[in-house]
Amino acid sequence: MATPRLCTENSELSAYFSGQYLKGELYEGRHYKEDAVNGIPTFRYDGPDGTIQTWQHAFNLQDLASAADGVIILYHYTNELGFQNVGNMRQSAAELFASLVAERAHFGKGVYTTQYEPTVWRERIRALLNNYSNLDPLRVDPFDEDGEKRNQEWGQGNAQGHRAGFCVPLIVPKKLAHNIFERHTPDMAQIRIEGRPLNLGEDIKGRKVHGNRDVWVVQITDHGGSVQHAQMKSDALSDVLEKRLQLLWKRGPQSEKTLQCMGELASRYQGRGKYAEAEPLLTQLYATRREGQAGKEGESHVSLASLAGLMHQQGKTYDAEPLFRKALKGLRSELGDEHPDTLCCKRAFATLLEDMGKHDEAALLTGKKKPPIAAPKGDDLRTREQSARAKLKAAVAEHGPEHDATRQGMRDLAAVLKEKGDFHEADMLYHMSGGPPAEGQPGNSQGSPRVLRRKLQQSLEKLGATHPDSLGAMHSLACALHQQGELNEAQKLCSQALKGRREKMGRGHPDTLESMHEMGVLLKEAGRIQEAEQLFREGLESSRQTLGGVHQRTVDFNNSLARMLEENGRAGDVPAPASFKEWLAGHWTPQAGQPHLGIPGNGSRQPNLAKDMGEGDPSRSRQEDLDAEIERLMLADDSDEEIEKALRSQVAGGGAAAARVLREGMAGMFMDENMGRALLQGIDDDFLSQAVFASQGPMGGEVTAAQLMREGMLRSR
Repeated sequence: MATPRLCTENSELSAYFSGQYLKGELYEGRHYKEDAVNGIPTFRYDGPDGTIQTWQHAFNLQDLASAADGVIILYHYTNELGFQNVGNMRQSAAELFASLVAERAHFGKGVYTTQYEPTVWRERIRALLNNYSNLDPLRVDPFDEDGEKRNQEWGQGNAQGHRAGFCVPLIVPKKLAHNIFERHTPDMAQIRIEGRPLNLGEDIKGRKVHGNRDVWVVQITDHGGSVQHAQMKSDALSDVLEKRLQLLWKRGPQSEKTLQCMGELASRYQGRGKYAEAEPLLTQLYATRREGQAGKEGESHVSLASLAGLMHQQGKTYDAEPLFRKALKGLRSELGDEHPDTLCCKRAFATLLEDMGKHDEAALLTGKKKPPIAAPKGDDLRTREQSARAKLKAAVAEHGPEHDATRQGMRDLAAVLKEKGDFHEADMLYHMSGGPPAEGQPGNSQGSPRVLRRKLQQSLEKLGATHPDSLGAMHSLACALHQQGELNEAQKLCSQALKGRREKMGRGHPDTLESMHEMGVLLKEAGRIQEAEQLFREGLESSRQTLGGVHQRTVDFNNSLARMLEENGRAGDVPAPASFKEWLAGHWTPQAGQPHLGIPGNGSRQPNLAKDMGEGDPSRSRQEDLDAEIERLMLADDSDEEIEKALRSQVAGGGAAAARVLREGMAGMFMDENMGRALLQGIDDDFLSQAVFASQGPMGGEVTAAQLMREGMLRSR
């Protein structure tokens, strides 16, 4: 039997990461295959005793210390949890956990690494023994008594996964790297064993280790000298990908490598909440795949689903819905219902439908409910529907659309329509009545506090308290406790979630803004008005910058702040909308001479154009002409181009006029158009006006406001 040795001739990644990688070049070698783990790109090495997945990027620490003495490429072996914490795209900084407890830091506190990549160790058991055994990692039988013990403790027997199954490359200034046979870490140099200092090559207890071990401790300290976990800003990875995309684009904008890089960069932008940067990349990616049919089967529809998901995150539901429908149809046709890409698209689409209030369609999509039974034969269901419509019509005539009797009539009719299978009109009625169906109601979907506590505990045990998923579980539990009136515990949990999300994801990340708004509401209810105002104002500004002024999160911040200020006699301090689009999206503006916006029951949603523009303003006749032209185009059988042109006219209340026209079109969806018109008066303009902006979406002619109108705006809620 040949004596085991280090196969240094198989080393490829060290040369790559020390040179081509930072220039944006791609890896070109023969020992690794490109792969991915939960969306994180990897180089896969299939060893004789199992697979080792190596991150396709390097943890670059060059900005933490002078590289005058050069840098060294090192490798940190870990399990899947540690690997995912590095590759997580939502964090503002990737993090490698250092050994900070003396009992586990056998050679000093820091991140434990080796200079040898997977193909050099060849077997993952030997990489594992190098980390956890003082004996020779290159011994003939790595599964001897000591090796089997280490394997059960840290390898195949470890409940949290093999500690050498994943590998993270590091680019480290030599000043930070301490080889245990060449240089002690500062804390090791202070240790004394029986009055003597430790020798090189000895562990913290003074035991000699085998000379074939290759252990390097990367020690990073703060200004006070305390050892820290290793962190690398996520923007450093974006910089590498941007360089790579520039190079690949010159070589061929339609090549598969170019498209993969485009998708990875877009995903990293999207994970960090940089939607404005991600959108053109995903749009170009889909357009290229659709036109060139590049990549594997279904790739064009996968990229379309990604774009739809981005639209949803930005609050552009009217752009997202038709994109999801088209993507899901294509994936089902090409890959089948059970393919992972199809299932992923289906789940994302169902989430959008839930957010739009289409709970029944979402339930059908996810298989949580059987398809509705066809209407029974005979006149029973038809008679009940006619009776419900008659009662609702009478209530509208007698009490108006806002009365409780009218709202109950809406709910009664909606219940019959649901049984009939007419989900769209039913959901519209539930929306207008202010009473969504109990089954599938958003407030109930997050689960009870008991269930959420269990989920949080599981996440804390598996991922740790600072992982984005743990912080999300913390936020969900805080919201559930808030709903049940347990404000003290809700406030503590929400504060912890907000603090963690700020540190991990940054101030402007959508998840951070979510916790910021919830915390502001909790502070307000606790009577801490000044702190709540500070959070609402900070969130409003950050949300405007990250998500845009018309996003629902931005509207929520504005309206929560406005309501609180008015309740405290400071209505004049409410910030005005930054644009007409913000006004139309629902920003509340209670200043003198303006209507109250965004809060039900606080005045008309329609602008007083005569008052705002002035009775004698010559532009008034222009507005009347514009209104008439929009109505002519919308109600006549004209081309989509004409409709689009009219809807793009964002001057002097054109959006409000479009909303009125949309009401006309939607009224036709009801059996009784007059009743439909009366009911639709109770719907906010912001609900209707999104169609005005649909024509400005990134898909151009493929998803247009005209299409949305012609397909029926009743489906919108």
